[in-house]
Amino acid sequence: MSLRRAADALRKVRDRLQPALGDAGRPHVATYDEVVVYFTFAFGSVPVSPHIVAERLLAAEIAETVTSPVDGEVRMAPRYRDLVRVIRDAQGIADAGRAIADGRLAGWARKHPLLATKIVTSALSRKVGRLSRRLVGGNGEEESGSDDDLEARMLGVIDDVNSSVSHRQALNAIQHAREREMYQAAYLESEPYLRLTLRNVNFGLLGVPDRDEIAQGQRGDVLLLVHRSGVFQLTVAVRMPQGVDTDQLIPQTLAAGVKLGWTEVAEPVLKAASRRGGYDPRRWPGEWLEGIEEGTRWRRIAHADPASLVDLFRLYQDAIGEASGIDPGIEWFCHAVVCVDRLGCCGNEASWTRCHRDELGGILMRYEGYRELRESARRKLPSDSSIRGQDSVVQVVSPSGVDGPDLARLVIKRSWG
Repeated sequence: MSLRRAADALRKVRDRLQPALGDAGRPHVATYDEVVVYFTFAFGSVPVSPHIVAERLLAAEIAETVTSPVDGEVRMAPRYRDLVRVIRDAQGIADAGRAIADGRLAGWARKHPLLATKIVTSALSRKVGRLSRRLVGGNGEEESGSDDDLEARMLGVIDDVNSSVSHRQALNAIQHAREREMYQAAYLESEPYLRLTLRNVNFGLLGVPDRDEIAQGQRGDVLLLVHRSGVFQLTVAVRMPQGVDTDQLIPQTLAAGVKLGWTEVAEPVLKAASRRGGYDPRRWPGEWLEGIEEGTRWRRIAHADPASLVDLFRLYQDAIGEASGIDPGIEWFCHAVVCVDRLGCCGNEASWTRCHRDELGGILMRYEGYRELRESARRKLPSDSSIRGQDSVVQVVSPSGVDGPDLARLVIKRSWG
């Protein structure tokens, strides 16, 4: 490690621990080491068939997986199924090549009769070769290299698919288990809704400390719930950099206050949203990133005038409406859940609560002027409703400007770094 890196690391540790090591009673703004804000945008349509909406979003490659509340089963997007089929054929053809070289072609044909027929009756080997190389990031042209190299690359793609799907399955499994506790079995058996994971989005935050890679860029999960009543809920998770303080955090709990310096969006989302808005793809801002990732191209847009999370929601809302054929309407609202996993100052619960009660109210109310709150307003702040000693849960309904009246919920796991 270079001296410069060592100095930067020590500086970060000092900045994080100083409030706890110093006089906890000395006035200071609270800091937080691990914070994620979950923004859920709710919008509506006429009653819909969740299955039809889900199938259309999967076919448009906007949705990646779909999960039913009945059994938690995960259905994958067609591109995953197609990719697995192509990989299997490519691996079979590679085996055929080795069988020919070893004089075992007849045995291989008996083992793979359908694939052998395809090879004999078509130029499948060339087609699969070109397609498989494109799917693993090649340019589709003839490439040099051994079968072993191709097989290694195929195995890498399979690992990527498994990793992507397992991540989504983990999210869905957590939601499914919680829903089984919250709702009656008869309600879930009627399959009133479906949960979808959509294409992720990459973005860079503005207005937060630029101390780690989170501020410089992060990948946000985008989740969608489709209810048969016509209610849609789109959730985007935004991680905050380590060491963010209350004054920096409060604006980031408003969807309109989350400013984005740049975004990277998958082509299927951009295409569908552009058709909805009547935009010419040739006039899209930004530029395409090199190569293919997750089976598609990605476009990076640097925002001269910072975009907000509301703009990102509108983009996905247009894409969902266009691909599914529903009218999402013009009305929507947003609520935020602020999850603090680790506090960054004061060192213990009693000191933190004594020093930062007003800031807690400021986060709940999304009000940067929390220092000037009247005492009568402070008394109306909700109490901790958590049933577990190591956590705090407080929530309040508050106006939030452009987002409309909504629910602010703060979940704090009281631990210190």
